[in-house]
Amino acid sequence: MAVTPDPNAPIRVLLMIGSMDGGGSERQILHLLRHLDRARFAPHLYLKRAEGIFLKAVPPDVPVHVASDFATGNQRNWPGRIHRQESRELATLLRDEQIDVVYDRTYHMTLTASSACRRCRVPRVSTIVSPPSHALPMVEKKFIAWKRRLLAVAYRRSFQVIAVSRQSAESAAQFYGLSPNRIRVIPNPIDLDALRNDAADAETRIGQQHQRLRLVCVARMTPEKGHEVLLASLRKLQSGPVANRIAVQLDLVGDGPLRPKLQKIVASNGWNDPTATSEPGRPTNHWVRFLGRSERPAAHMVTADALVLPSLFEGMPNVVLEALALKVPVICTTAGGTPEIQRDKPIAFWAGQGNADQLAAAIAAMSRNPERVSRHVENGFDVIEQHHNMRRTTERIEDILSAAAGRGIDR
Repeated sequence: MAVTPDPNAPIRVLLMIGSMDGGGSERQILHLLRHLDRARFAPHLYLKRAEGIFLKAVPPDVPVHVASDFATGNQRNWPGRIHRQESRELATLLRDEQIDVVYDRTYHMTLTASSACRRCRVPRVSTIVSPPSHALPMVEKKFIAWKRRLLAVAYRRSFQVIAVSRQSAESAAQFYGLSPNRIRVIPNPIDLDALRNDAADAETRIGQQHQRLRLVCVARMTPEKGHEVLLASLRKLQSGPVANRIAVQLDLVGDGPLRPKLQKIVASNGWNDPTATSEPGRPTNHWVRFLGRSERPAAHMVTADALVLPSLFEGMPNVVLEALALKVPVICTTAGGTPEIQRDKPIAFWAGQGNADQLAAAIAAMSRNPERVSRHVENGFDVIEQHHNMRRTTERIEDILSAAAGRGIDR
């Protein structure tokens, strides 16, 4: 006998992400797990891999479901095998847990969720986090055309597609052939209280006279984040008359496949020796540190003179939003949806993506214009409070999830 769902019971929502590693999408999933109204929602978490520095921060009332590893064993690997097996397993999970609605974030999760939800007649809300015209060809190496077609179908079948920036929405509409009316732009929110807790007890900001300019870059070490351009910009800062050169301490927070290559570049330039100098009492050489992944990137940001993000493409970079919320100066590229963060007043020192000369000029401008820096940080904090509020953004997503589950909006 079929069980009639209780219309007053909390909506069971399954939030899907690859892992709880330290990226922006993982942090946004964690925000939702923490802030979804428990009177209205019972959140579950689906992971492809039970790993990541944010995993232990998942609220204890959230059931965590981990996919089987279908890539192991002696099975023959033909195109679509793993995808079909993951989809069948997910469909079983949806039935067993009586999930009412799925929230899939990143296109990997959209691919997995699409056929499973269709089979079980469970509605989906999908979030696009970066411009697919750049992201898909750069990140994927095989079957790109096939995945593009599958994703186009998957997004058309979503109850609602959310994009984190206008640029991501426009790219998705063109790349996947979606109607712009099907995509709703909801910028990433910032949890100010959690961010301040992460930054608590950090050492005092360093920026004293005759010391290195202290920059921090928080990003995965993958090609799209532009680390090589950043290192090229450091070389530009050491050219010209000695009096005009800027010595930088650069802290790289994050990890990834490019780390060995970046370490070789740093070593070949002699930037791994903090004592290197050509003038007594004044460091003239850069010093680059590889700090690895961090559970508290905010603590690194508040000790820096500025955050630098040299991305080649972005959706809506969380780390820039977090720096603005912490009143840390920002140097970044005009990649993707990043410029959309700025409203009517300047908030950052900008450079074109992939342009080491412009990035070096932006770093130099930041170091020599304290009044502009002060105006930027105040303007940036105002933007966070007005346009990236945690509660208001969560309520917008809650209303979409509720409508997808057929419960309507109760406010």
